[in-house]
Amino acid sequence: MRFRADPVSGYKLAWLLWPKSEIWPRDGEIDAPEGNLTGTISAFMHRQGAAAGSDQAKFSTTAGFNDWHVLAYEWTPTRFEVFLDTKSIGCATARILNTPMRWVLQSETELNKTYPAQNAVANVQCDYVKAWRYTGKAA
Repeated sequence: MRFRADPVSGYKLAWLLWPKSEIWPRDGEIDAPEGNLTGTISAFMHRQGAAAGSDQAKFSTTAGFNDWHVLAYEWTPTRFEVFLDTKSIGCATARILNTPMRWVLQSETELNKTYPAQNAVANVQCDYVKAWRYTGKAA
């Protein structure tokens, strides 16, 4: 996906893959990109079989949302790796998700009770999102 956002206080992104089963945290979750619009871009993989939302792999960057970025992840049965602007920001190889997911482009107010000013305007731009199905075969 290619995206950017205005750095406006009080708003965040959490573009995610959510389990079709609706059973969370057991069936996991992928959040990428995620972060407050005035902060930095992170990614998370909530692990398969989790008993708590904190059971996750976190991948951090120093990149802000105000510039255009390309974020990609490779998700196979044995590996989950996240890339920002073609550079790997982290890889997980344990308890990789194995349940069907649905994509949610969630833009919301921050969770830490920093509310946007009444006249705040935040623009989130998404140039494209693409998805390919894993077939188990090399490209």
